[in-house]
Amino acid sequence: MEGRRPAAVGGQAAVLPAPRRGVPIAPFLVIPFLVQFDICAARLEWTKQSPLAMGLGLLLGLSLLAVVLRRQEVARVFRECQLVVLGFCLLATIAIAGALLPDACFDDGGKYISYPSLFAILFTLTLTSSALFAGDIAWRLGIAGALALLVLSIIADAVSPGTFSAVPNRAAGFGINPNTGGALVALMTLALLNWKNPGFTLAALATVAISGMGVFLTLSRSGMLTWGAINAYYLYRSMKMRGASTSLFVAGLAAITVGYAATASEWAREAIPILGSSHQRIETFLGGGGMDHADDSRIELAYEFYLMALESPLVGWGTGLMYGYEDGAAHNVYLAKWVENGIVAMVTLIGMIYATYRVGCRRNDPTCIAMAGFLFIQGFFSHNLMEDKAVLMMWGLVLGRGALMTPSSVRSQAVRVVPDRPLRRPRLAEAA
Repeated sequence: MEGRRPAAVGGQAAVLPAPRRGVPIAPFLVIPFLVQFDICAARLEWTKQSPLAMGLGLLLGLSLLAVVLRRQEVARVFRECQLVVLGFCLLATIAIAGALLPDACFDDGGKYISYPSLFAILFTLTLTSSALFAGDIAWRLGIAGALALLVLSIIADAVSPGTFSAVPNRAAGFGINPNTGGALVALMTLALLNWKNPGFTLAALATVAISGMGVFLTLSRSGMLTWGAINAYYLYRSMKMRGASTSLFVAGLAAITVGYAATASEWAREAIPILGSSHQRIETFLGGGGMDHADDSRIELAYEFYLMALESPLVGWGTGLMYGYEDGAAHNVYLAKWVENGIVAMVTLIGMIYATYRVGCRRNDPTCIAMAGFLFIQGFFSHNLMEDKAVLMMWGLVLGRGALMTPSSVRSQAVRVVPDRPLRRPRLAEAA
């Protein structure tokens, strides 16, 4: 029976639908979003039209295609992910209500108030189109292409500072902001690694090496931390499923040693201007103590916002307050939600991340679990995590694919064979 595989359950023959393959072209259509194309195009003046509007139109088309071709899968995705979708809708509603507070920010036409609604739509469309990404090969090819483009743009920024980055003497590539560039590299690494069958493979080694080079060139502390956490979790799963591998430790240690030695060399500092101009951050990464974190103004600013949150913990001070604050924003999305829209908004965001983790547990999808960990950790270093289109799209795609996974318990029950017991024949009474 084509497209179906037999199974025996309780001695009875049964058939289960084979997993469908994805649409091969679909991953390549979203690559521009994964590398922040719309922001980059606006900065470099590549187009006079709105890339965001074109992107939303593309996503809408993919979503309609998913509904037509994969209606059952789309319904299944929304059943599994309904708490996350409701969380986005609740945050958008709270943001609109927060506009009524006196300290709300209406700069640039009030875009900070409309952003949560816009990004709720973006996430929902991405989640719908995730039904097209069932095929692992098409998915990995698309993510690998996005990672390669992103790292190449970061290298171009490092060799020729200011090509893409909006921050002087820092490489960011298509991320525009170095911290965003580092976070996107870590996110691509998460999506590309094979979490189902982790191990010391050539593909895993290439992914870690290429992404490690990219995230290091951004000189982003948060990017390095999240990238390291992702690889540490991957190493843990590799050791848990395959046992401790001496070659894995030796290769990892050799790669770190060679990378650090190359970075510290005079040739590297001359060939890559970023390494020479950002010597303080280089010293920090190499353990030289080039920065005093106690004097970091972000810590003082975060404490100031924390005190503000305690003054109005329930409703906050107003949507967009962080962007209208003269001294800048605290790089913490949880604190930002609390200060702007109250504790309900902060708890909603944490609940959405936890719901993502629960989908991964129910569907036995370690990629979803790793995504929840990435979101949770990155939230402590970014106040606009929920406004990053690439992060929201990857969140929706990973979550949707995870919702389509078959739980291991269901698979084990589907292939288990329980033989039928033969009917016992009653004995005939012997004639006296």
